[in-house]
Amino acid sequence: MPTLLAEAPRADPPVWVTAPMPNAPLCRLAGSTLIPLEPGEPFTLTRHLADALLAAARVGAVLFANDAGGGAWRLRLCNAPEPMSIWQVQTIEASRLAVFARLRAMLASCMAGHVLHDLRNPMNALSLHAEMLTRIADADDLLPQRSRIQSGSRSVKERLAELQIRQNAAFGLWLADPSFEEVGTTRAGSCMESVLRLAGGYFAMQEVRLELEGRELLERCQPKSPSSYLHIALLSILTRACDAARENGGAAMLNVRQQQSPTGAWQLVVELHSALSGRMAAADAEFAEPGKLIAALSLMLDGQDVSLTMDGDLLTVIISGVQQHT
Repeated sequence: MPTLLAEAPRADPPVWVTAPMPNAPLCRLAGSTLIPLEPGEPFTLTRHLADALLAAARVGAVLFANDAGGGAWRLRLCNAPEPMSIWQVQTIEASRLAVFARLRAMLASCMAGHVLHDLRNPMNALSLHAEMLTRIADADDLLPQRSRIQSGSRSVKERLAELQIRQNAAFGLWLADPSFEEVGTTRAGSCMESVLRLAGGYFAMQEVRLELEGRELLERCQPKSPSSYLHIALLSILTRACDAARENGGAAMLNVRQQQSPTGAWQLVVELHSALSGRMAAADAEFAEPGKLIAALSLMLDGQDVSLTMDGDLLTVIISGVQQHT
C-alpha cells in the first residue's frame, strides 16, 4: 500500500499541471485514505496531504506527492468536493507511458488508414500493367515491345516497394518500445528523416505542402533522448499541422537551425510554422486543444534534452546536446 507524502514547495515544470493523465484510476477521498472506485489497493495519505486535498475546491486542481520510494505522483480533483471529492491518482512515469501509448495508437490508426488508401494505387497499377502485358504477350512480335514490358515491370516493383516501406514504418510505430533507449546510436537527424518519410506520404495524401529549410543540419545531430518518444512527438505534431493546413488552406513550413545555449552548448532548433488545430484532434478529447497536446508531449519528453514551446502558430522544438554544423 503506497503512502503518498506531501511535498511543498515544488519546482515541477508547469506542464505537469495541465498535462493529461490517461487511464489514471479514480479514487474517492475518505479521511486520510484515497479509495479506488474500481477494485484496487487504497492509498494511505499523510495528514498534511489529506488536509491539502480537503482544502482543494477548484475542479482540475493538481497536487503533487512522493511515495516512500521517492516516486513522483500527481493528484487531480475531478469534481466539486461536495458531497464527495473524486481524484485522479497517477505517477508521473505512468502518465508519460500512457501518453506515449495513446498517441502511438492514434498515429498507428492514422498511418494504417494511409497505407490502405495507398494500397489501391499500386494494386490498380498492377492490374493495368498486367492487362498491358497480356495484350503484348498476344502480339506476334514481342521484341519491339520489350522496353515497354521492362518499364511496366519496374513501375509495379517500385510502387510495391514504396508500399512495403510505409507498411514497415506503420508497424514499427505501433511496436515501438518507449523503454528502449538508443543512447548514442540514434541521431535526431535520422529520427527526423524517418518522421519526414512517414509524414510525407500523409501530407501528399492530404494534398498539403511541407516546406523544409535547413535539412542538411539534421545530419549533425546526436541527442541523448530515446528515439521512440521523440519520434512519436514529432509525428504527432506534423500530422496535426497537416490536418490544420488542409482545413485552413495553405502549407506547413519547417525551419531547422542551430543555436548556442547560455552555457555554450549547441542546440538544434526546429520551428514549425502552422496551426495545430486539425481535425485529428477529435480522435482523442484529452489532446483536442493544441495547448493540451503540447503539455502532453512536454511531459512525455521531460528529462530527455528536448523542449517544446508554442507561440501562436509557431511551435519550437529545441534538442540539446548536438554537434555544431560546419
